[in-house]
Amino acid sequence: MEDGRTQKKERIFEAAFDTFLVNGYTNAKMSEIAARAGLAKATLYEYFTSKEALFDELLHTKVIRPYLAFEERLDKNASCASRIRSFMRMEMDFLSDFTKGRELLPKLLLHAELIGNATIASAAHRIITFKFRVFGDLLREGTARGEFRETDPLTTAACMIGAFNLFAACSCSAPFLDLPFRFPESEDPDEAFFKVLFEGITPPLARKTNEG
Repeated sequence: MEDGRTQKKERIFEAAFDTFLVNGYTNAKMSEIAARAGLAKATLYEYFTSKEALFDELLHTKVIRPYLAFEERLDKNASCASRIRSFMRMEMDFLSDFTKGRELLPKLLLHAELIGNATIASAAHRIITFKFRVFGDLLREGTARGEFRETDPLTTAACMIGAFNLFAACSCSAPFLDLPFRFPESEDPDEAFFKVLFEGITPPLARKTNEG
């Protein structure tokens, strides 16, 4: 019985994804979501009391919970740099899942009608706070272990996160963003990004001169 309810909820989530994608959040109707899911409208309301409640659970189930699980999947025995790379690769894969064929997530997050939306704002705040905490902890641990030079961990985290967010947008959402460039096909974009992120653009000798 529970399996049937779970499967039905997944159908509702899929129908809601498609409806929000086509109509936007404001114009999406519960009746259309029910129809797409192959359910009576009354049945849909047995699962979700409103469009707002459905959107909230959709966001938390499909975005927030999987994202917050990234940290649990990191290899605690790996170097801090390796764990940061792994976190970013997990996020890249996660974003790719959303942008293959349907760009719902970026569209919703950037849609003017949702600016100031409490659900979006709360989700974004939770994700950003979590990411800063994970990166800050890894940077502190890596500095203590001699992997990284001494820097302010939150400033460094902000630089790394900001750089990665734009890189991920360029890599995963090119059709959506209609970017005027592409990464060189001869290079592995991920590895090129990580090389710059962890090694910088200043040659070792020049780095020593500048730091001295």
